[in-house]
Amino acid sequence: MRIISKHRDYYDGALWFDTDPKCVFIRKMERIENPKDFPIDVSAGFTETLEDHSYYIRRRMVERRIGLEDQGLLFFCGSVIPYVMLSIKKWGVEAKYVYCYNMDDALKIFKKYGKKHDHAYLATEARSMWISRKPSKKFTKQKQMAAFFEDAPESIPKDKVVDHHFTMKSPYFILKRTVERNDREMVVNPVLKDISFYKVYPPPQAAQEIEMFIGGVFGNQAPPMVEVADDVRLAKHGFDKWSFRKEKEDK
Repeated sequence: MRIISKHRDYYDGALWFDTDPKCVFIRKMERIENPKDFPIDVSAGFTETLEDHSYYIRRRMVERRIGLEDQGLLFFCGSVIPYVMLSIKKWGVEAKYVYCYNMDDALKIFKKYGKKHDHAYLATEARSMWISRKPSKKFTKQKQMAAFFEDAPESIPKDKVVDHHFTMKSPYFILKRTVERNDREMVVNPVLKDISFYKVYPPPQAAQEIEMFIGGVFGNQAPPMVEVADDVRLAKHGFDKWSFRKEKEDK
């Protein structure tokens, strides 16, 4: 696979091995910030799911160290992968941002960096619309976080996922929601290394998935062959109309 791009990504080095040079990926990152301009309609299930699961780690106490900055879905080669971005803040130190793609990763962050207020907050009762659709009233913020990872991909109809890829003309893109500002955004061809996607796919597997998706689902995207006239091809190689003919002697 040949990549035409202004930025590098973590899987680029794996393209030296067993790749198809006829498969072309024009990798241009694009941000769409206005939800009214989303090329695909995901407003119903996607928005509702994010709003229902967005209150579990909001930083409302100065004693807490970990907060939720944004959450979203990564459409990657026909799969829908949920993620959350957590911020780790300490007084006088620049904030650290971590991407988690499952509940175990998120809990490891709380165990490593969380204070007692962070752990206590996870055990408190969740307050959201989602709780009204569950029979149990003992629905903690930790369970709410786990429910996001489990339920968010189901908010996108499976039979529409590939159609969305065709609409965006990309093997991967992000639909996300910033928690504090409640802003929705789409990022086409994001830099996967910046969102720690190597936690999900190592470089060789990511490169293979992208190449197979472009070549198999999108079809061969190699540029079409250009027909060149014979006289132009001869001139390009330094020949003329007499190069393959025997000139007649003057009588």
